[in-house]
Amino acid sequence: MATVASPMLSEFTPAPSPTEVADDHSLLKLDYELDLLLEQIEDEIEESGEASKEAMERLQLFCQAMNVKVDRIGRYLAVMKTRAAHCEQESARYATRAKRAENKIARTERSRLPRRNHGGRLRRTSSGRAATG
Repeated sequence: MATVASPMLSEFTPAPSPTEVADDHSLLKLDYELDLLLEQIEDEIEESGEASKEAMERLQLFCQAMNVKVDRIGRYLAVMKTRAAHCEQESARYATRAKRAENKIARTERSRLPRRNHGGRLRRTSSGRAATG
């Protein structure tokens, strides 16, 4: 048996929340909708002296949705700034480690490899053994 939708059910459909509106619309779309709503409200005020309740409720909903969207962007930027600062710290730490490794390599090469001169003569290494040049 098919169910028939009652006209009364559509009256009780809850209005969308600001979060739902923010999820469904981009920041630019919200801004555009707010511009249109403001124009509509201005027209209603010119024609009848006041704005309709529906227009004012919709304006409030879209203003709240805009606040939700802007808060999200603000939180995103805060997270990205924290991430950038962390990456800079890690970069400095790795640069320090690399410099220590380079110094260790240089010390090891100086102390462990035979020292040679250009004349081809024997020369003493740090271990006291003779090496050819």
